[in-house]
Amino acid sequence: MISSIHSGKNAILLLLLLASSGAAQELTEAQAMRLLRESPSVSEYRENLDPMRAVRPWQPPRPGASLNASFEGAGRTEFYFIEQEIVFNRRSGLARKLDELEADSREARANFETGRMAARMLAAFYRLVYAQQRKQVIAANNVELEDIHRAVEALHAAGEASKFDVFRAEKSIAELDVSSSDTEILAAQAKAVLAGLLGDQVNAGTLRAKGSLLPVRDLMPLREALSVALAGRADIRAAAAKLESSRLEASAATPGWKPNLKLQGGIKRAEVVDRLVVGPYVAVSVPVPLWPGRPSGEPAASTEHVHLREQLRTLRNRVLAEVQAAHDTFRIRRTAADDYRRRVFAPAQELRMSTFAVYRNDASIALEALDSVPAIQAAEFRFLELQVAAKEAEVELERVLGEIAL
Repeated sequence: MISSIHSGKNAILLLLLLASSGAAQELTEAQAMRLLRESPSVSEYRENLDPMRAVRPWQPPRPGASLNASFEGAGRTEFYFIEQEIVFNRRSGLARKLDELEADSREARANFETGRMAARMLAAFYRLVYAQQRKQVIAANNVELEDIHRAVEALHAAGEASKFDVFRAEKSIAELDVSSSDTEILAAQAKAVLAGLLGDQVNAGTLRAKGSLLPVRDLMPLREALSVALAGRADIRAAAAKLESSRLEASAATPGWKPNLKLQGGIKRAEVVDRLVVGPYVAVSVPVPLWPGRPSGEPAASTEHVHLREQLRTLRNRVLAEVQAAHDTFRIRRTAADDYRRRVFAPAQELRMSTFAVYRNDASIALEALDSVPAIQAAEFRFLELQVAAKEAEVELERVLGEIAL
């Protein structure tokens, strides 16, 4: 009788799970990343970069011409001329490099921000996977506890179990209900984060995450991880581009910089012996640096360069510390999950199979089954916690290495 009730409830539970999954919006990690790339949050960063990309290839500055007229008294003289400035004091190669560095710095900063967005999305994605798996464990344990509860009540009616035994069975069911409520809250919070990042492309009410909590990457040596982070982090590239831009701007202010030329051409009308005479007018204006030394703008540029160099050094040190911490955390979390699976979770599953196999054929050992349920449940929940902690550590390591990009 107990076995038929148990199998019937399992069948009903399976049907409910299948029905709910059929109406759900199920996303894999790859699909979630694609939706994030298409989301308004990421599109905003890309739209800000599009005008910068559109101005390339770089064009040197070309000042427009100006029309001028001047009049002098005391012997009437008139000048009508066009003035054109020819720019030599910005070397085309360096000027182009400055503009490219500015664009690269902004693009790297945008990539860094979208990478952080992607890491946040992945963390929420795997928290939802964890919540879903926890709900499945709770549902399976709830079916078994309901069967055990009825068996203990029957034993109590026959005088073979105490009221305390009945209370223990009821308490175990109530504790599962509380765990189920906590898990629903955790799932709702993860769905809210995903909906906020992915926009109206997902429905938080029916969203399901399809994935595994098992780590997918090997743990690279720490030295290699540090090198990858220094070479690949977008925020470091942005800071390095700003530093190089500052250096070029400072060198542009040196006295060796070629001057601008101003060419003037037109006509001159002058009063000569009581009559007006018209002739050509040509002039060239060349600034001459008479005073040695640096221009006044260079010390400020040098101060900024030193400040940016210190910022880059501080950023690199911080990144190295982040990589060290993330690398150690992932190693410890993954080792802890593997060790717990081998020492506790696998034996707990063997205990479940052996205990309940006997219980289904002999309801008189319901008390023994009731004694084993809390330990088995705790092992299953703890293993899921260790798994999601290892997965989140893996995502964090990928973020600090700069490997999460859209």
